Amino acid sequence: FGPQRLWLRGGPLGAFPETGLAAGSARCERCPWAFRTLKMKVQRPRNCLVLLLGCAFLLTWGTSPALAAVLAGNSSRSMEAPCEAIVYEQGGFTGWSATFSAGYYLYGPMISKGAENNQVSSLKVTGPAGCKVELYEHGNFNGWKAAFGPGTYDTEQMKDGGAENDQVSSLKIIAPQVILADPVTELNDKVKLLRHHLDDHELACHTQAEEREEQLRVVRSEITQLSAALAGNQATQSHAKNGLTKAKEQREQMKGDSERMEHQCEMDLGSIKLQVEKAQEDVEISRKMQSIGSDCNAGAGAASLVEIRGPPTKRRAAALLRGGSRLGANAKATLEALGRRLSSEALRREFREALAVWQAPCKAISCDVKPGDDGGVSPKQRCLAVRAQLRKMQAGLELDFVKLQQEQATKTRGCDDRAALQQARAKETQRGQVEASKSLSDAVAERASLEAQRESKQQELKALEKTKEEARKECTTGGNEFTTEIQDTLKLREVLLPGARDCRVGDWSWGPCSQVCAADGGGPGSRNGTRSPMAPAEKGGLACTSLETTMACGSAPCHQDCVMKPYESWAACSSACGGGTQARSRQVKQPPRHGGLACPVGEERRSCNMQACDAPCELGEWTAWGKCSRTCSFGAEASEGRQSQVKAIVEPGAGKCPAADAKERFRDQTCNERPCIENSTCTGEQDIILLLDGSDIANFDAQLQLAQGIVSGSSAAMRFGVVAYGSKPMVLSSLSDSRSKLQEALASAKAPGGDPDLAAGEAVVRSLILATGFGPGRARPRTVVLLTDGAPTDFAGAHKVALELRAEGVRLLVGVVGSSLKRNACSLVGEPCDVNVELARKWEELSTQPLRFLAALCDELIAPPSPPPSEVDRIQR
Repeated sequence: FGPQRLWLRGGPLGAFPETGLAAGSARCERCPWAFRTLKMKVQRPRNCLVLLLGCAFLLTWGTSPALAAVLAGNSSRSMEAPCEAIVYEQGGFTGWSATFSAGYYLYGPMISKGAENNQVSSLKVTGPAGCKVELYEHGNFNGWKAAFGPGTYDTEQMKDGGAENDQVSSLKIIAPQVILADPVTELNDKVKLLRHHLDDHELACHTQAEEREEQLRVVRSEITQLSAALAGNQATQSHAKNGLTKAKEQREQMKGDSERMEHQCEMDLGSIKLQVEKAQEDVEISRKMQSIGSDCNAGAGAASLVEIRGPPTKRRAAALLRGGSRLGANAKATLEALGRRLSSEALRREFREALAVWQAPCKAISCDVKPGDDGGVSPKQRCLAVRAQLRKMQAGLELDFVKLQQEQATKTRGCDDRAALQQARAKETQRGQVEASKSLSDAVAERASLEAQRESKQQELKALEKTKEEARKECTTGGNEFTTEIQDTLKLREVLLPGARDCRVGDWSWGPCSQVCAADGGGPGSRNGTRSPMAPAEKGGLACTSLETTMACGSAPCHQDCVMKPYESWAACSSACGGGTQARSRQVKQPPRHGGLACPVGEERRSCNMQACDAPCELGEWTAWGKCSRTCSFGAEASEGRQSQVKAIVEPGAGKCPAADAKERFRDQTCNERPCIENSTCTGEQDIILLLDGSDIANFDAQLQLAQGIVSGSSAAMRFGVVAYGSKPMVLSSLSDSRSKLQEALASAKAPGGDPDLAAGEAVVRSLILATGFGPGRARPRTVVLLTDGAPTDFAGAHKVALELRAEGVRLLVGVVGSSLKRNACSLVGEPCDVNVELARKWEELSTQPLRFLAALCDELIAPPSPPPSEVDRIQR
């Protein structure tokens, strides 16, 4: 005790200006009621605590009018009515109203009091001493605060007082009034009020603890997500570094490969160029040989191949020609000189064989005159035979020249394609290197950003944990203060009302929150709490305090997970072959908020171009067996029926790839081996053009006989056209299904004569096809039956037109006289050769074999009906 001031719980609690309390005094001279009740002396140590409680009571009430009345000796005592605050919806004190007595009011209790559209989320009303109302922005006594004393406050006055976003438009605060009360009642009311404050305090602390725990959970989750992102970033950097290193290595390797490939192409193309030049020279030599005796009729042309001794009189020359003199020395020397210029020994040998025809016996060159001098072979025949042999040699040379040109073009195209492929691969690898470098740079920058964000979040976590601990201590201290004050008051009441026991209640039991979280712009939810009485009140003790309450909850913003945009297209592969990586990325559409799921990795990678840089092509499965090339088997001399299977290329490769006719991609088998039946009829809709060799060296009559047999052996559904070629082509019949017109045209046909210009004949056939609508896309099959000895004058031209016909969907079926020229025929029809080539030793052989060609042309051959049995057969049976 001091002279007139009491210190309790660490601070001055008030003064007693007229109590007369002094250090060491045995009695309180001005407090007869108090000491009459306490009945103790100050100097007794064991009663010191009770005295302190009594003085605390005096401290609380000693300066009030009520206590003054008590100290004056009045039998009844006075006390203040509680401070009250009335909140109105609208200015002017209208609309709904909600009345609040002293206490703490969170969002839920305020609603329960009638604050319907309250936007002021918490309220404190203190009193009765120092009656004051405090308004708070948020439901946990946070945000802006506006304090008001007793009085009335309209809208503008409330704003002046600090209510910043006030939606409660007017407020009344009613100051307490002095009323007379019993001291026990005063103490009970105080305990009741303190317990109410303690409940509000505990509820507020519980709500704040939940909110802070949610904040901590969100921050910890964000730190975890940032740590995971950093780990992913490390993997991204590793991928980018590996891709960058590999791209650099591959660029160096590709540079070396390109140099080696370029060198190899230069060597290959140089070699094939020399071969083409030699082949072209051989073709030119063979053409000069042909020009030496371009006209085998009696005259200058024939004489050029005959040595004429003496004056070149016309009579002598004719006699010498009729006599069949040997090859002229000048012509022979010229031809031999040309022959020596041929590029290979095989060609020179073939040339010598052609010259030997001049001395061959009659049967070797198909004599068509009566025997006479020199074996009965006329100079014209020998001239034609020599020229035919030279033409065959020329055709072979032209075929070789064409194939070498094709090989040259193929190799050139292959080198160009490989060079373009290498260039594309180099660009792709360079692009992959640039992308890997950019990816590495982005990953490094991203890591710095992620580390900064994690450091910031860790600092935020520390601050929140510190705030949480400070709030916990404040709540503990505040709760202890309330509890101590309640206990002190109860001890004082025990003096006045011995044996009184208040109702005891259990702990709060909380129901579910009305919402899990607060949506954007939304307020908190609420949770109902209940508690049960544990022991009833006894001997005037206080009844149970509130058994039901409402607490704010679910105020934390709802978690918003990260939302990503769709993936962009895959970027270029880091390597054109040999295995690389490629990536695709997607952007963040909505970042995570309030502890939502973190954004997944925004980049996705996969392996690409795993094929080896020299990987072979990839082949598909075998197709079904194709159509048989022959309807039936004509005989041993004819081509047998074949059907084939192929494998297509499904994935090209930079390495080796089997040719179309290689065994890895092509296989065939025999089919339709049953013998053909004579006089069978070819059926089915088909358009066929017969191209006959009408040159001087060919047997035109035999070809006409063959054509007549093919036409007569076909049904009326098949249409035919006929063209003959020699030095000039002739259309013998346009495409027609009239058998009479066709037979008439064939019966009156004349050979054009001259040299066999097959290219010109094919060109006429092509024009005829296009003019009659016989082009590609037609439903009817199109076939050209070409008859030749395989040695036309312009074989290169014939080969070119044949390719054009085949490209337009026209099938070429070639009948060749002379097996040595099958190679030439195969180049005209393409592969497989045997399916579209029929070989014969002589022209006369073809004339009797129309069924041989019908078996190759027709899908179905109908056998003639069997003749009725004869009388003898009938009797024998």
